[in-house]
Amino acid sequence: MAYQVKGVVDRSFTKDKTSKAGRNVTINYIEVDGVTISTGFNREHQQGEMINIGVDKKFNEIQKVTANGDGMPPVSQLTSAPAPVAKGNFGGGGGGWKGGAKSKFPIDPTDGQMSIIRQSSMNRAVEIIDQMTTAGLFKPDNEQEYLRKLLEIALIVADFGSGQDIMQMQAIASARSIVNE
Repeated sequence: MAYQVKGVVDRSFTKDKTSKAGRNVTINYIEVDGVTISTGFNREHQQGEMINIGVDKKFNEIQKVTANGDGMPPVSQLTSAPAPVAKGNFGGGGGGWKGGAKSKFPIDPTDGQMSIIRQSSMNRAVEIIDQMTTAGLFKPDNEQEYLRKLLEIALIVADFGSGQDIMQMQAIASARSIVNE
């Protein structure tokens, strides 16, 4: 089953390995939000590039399998699946997409999943502003106004996606109940 990796390439690098036939080969890799992905013999992506690819776990690593990951489940489902290895307490237990304990919702603002949510939220904000502009609902006068609205929408979407909007509503309700007592 293939999974989606969507985000900005944090790092692009190579590793020299020896094939089963004994030949020296260079394998290309990228890293996106802490997930290392093999792209094989060809260097396909550069640092800073926005990607949306399909990946799968093969040969004990995550490998690129398609150029488009639309409609696939997020790679967090692959990376958070328990690995078939000996069990033991090795510390950590953070949770979320890097493994460890089961994820919680709402998501803690310091959880590693927030970087994925923030990147996704920025993508959604760009799409929303594009739709608003096309519909004539938003006509920025300058770049600063456009960026301010983009960040405003991205933060709203991130709060919704992480559950922080629920936490904010609960805090407001609690404050109101204390004032009204």
